[in-house]
Amino acid sequence: MVAAGDDAVAGFVRLAARHHLLLRALRRLAAAGVDLDGLEMEHAVARDARLTSYLRGVAADESPFRLSQLLDALERHARLLHQLLADLGRRHPGEVAAVYGMALRMAYTAADDRQSSDLDIYVRSTEVSAAIRHVLEDERGYQFWGATSGVAEGRDLQTWTLVGMEDDHAMHVDCMTRGRPSAGHQWIPPFRGDGVLARSRVVTTAGGGSVLVPAPEDMLLMAAEKVQRKGDFSLRRVVDAGIVVSSEPALDWEQLIDGASTLHIRLGLHWLLRTAADAGVAEVPAEVLGRVRPAAWERRFESIMAADGRHSRRARSLHRLVWVSRYVVHHPHRWGAAREIRAGRFTHFEKPAGVETWGR
Repeated sequence: MVAAGDDAVAGFVRLAARHHLLLRALRRLAAAGVDLDGLEMEHAVARDARLTSYLRGVAADESPFRLSQLLDALERHARLLHQLLADLGRRHPGEVAAVYGMALRMAYTAADDRQSSDLDIYVRSTEVSAAIRHVLEDERGYQFWGATSGVAEGRDLQTWTLVGMEDDHAMHVDCMTRGRPSAGHQWIPPFRGDGVLARSRVVTTAGGGSVLVPAPEDMLLMAAEKVQRKGDFSLRRVVDAGIVVSSEPALDWEQLIDGASTLHIRLGLHWLLRTAADAGVAEVPAEVLGRVRPAAWERRFESIMAADGRHSRRARSLHRLVWVSRYVVHHPHRWGAAREIRAGRFTHFEKPAGVETWGR
């Protein structure tokens, strides 16, 4: 990072990049009068934060580039994702649900500067999924990147991924039919989309289309699942949780607690809510924190997984191993559960020619 004599700003930007909060951070610096033209980011910092994988026009070579240029690129990428989602909403009103980052941007004005790299959507049926894929491939020139199908109880859950280039930005779309298949470890069950879609709210887009966004309780569960499944103990997830909790005066805490237990993600939810409460970005009842508080052995894993260090990946692997064992032991059909774990999920990936995307 070349900080133009301001090490404090440089450190702040570097931290924001690592936690995928750079759009929010740069907008706040610009509003505070910081000259972003006078600040540059090294290519290695942007690469480590995965920025160069979808903002290809930011740095064609490995030379540093101005933060004002990066802010423009991040804002342009957000607009492209929003325009794509709005177009799908016009073509299939009420049939497409935005999830994860774009859902937050659609549902909460406080998430307007939420940094998102891709578009994740749930759809109700294979017919809608096929129609959207036709639009992306035949009309927009997107290319196939991969497909995933669930196993056993999640066999009817299908996901495909397409990647395309628009305005020199890599646009990455994950379309999930009736929910998201399991992560392959089977210690976190599949997300069933039927309930998510039934509880979703309708948001009208420009041009008269409409998209669905999950209920706040489902948004928090999805964020907690990201924390636990991917080890995403990032500040972005904490900000996401803070926006949802602080914006919703009547959260159904009972539904949230039950959902975390059913999905085996109490560790992720507890870390998310506790960290948001400690940071002062959300008010969480002490009773709720107590009821989702994981066991002592999980809290020890959590402290290692949440820390930046070489042991965090090992801790996640051990935690998954413990949960797989518990999944089998407590399953009503243990041999079936064991076969399910061995089978994992079916995944087929292909790298589109001429399109660079981040590792998956």
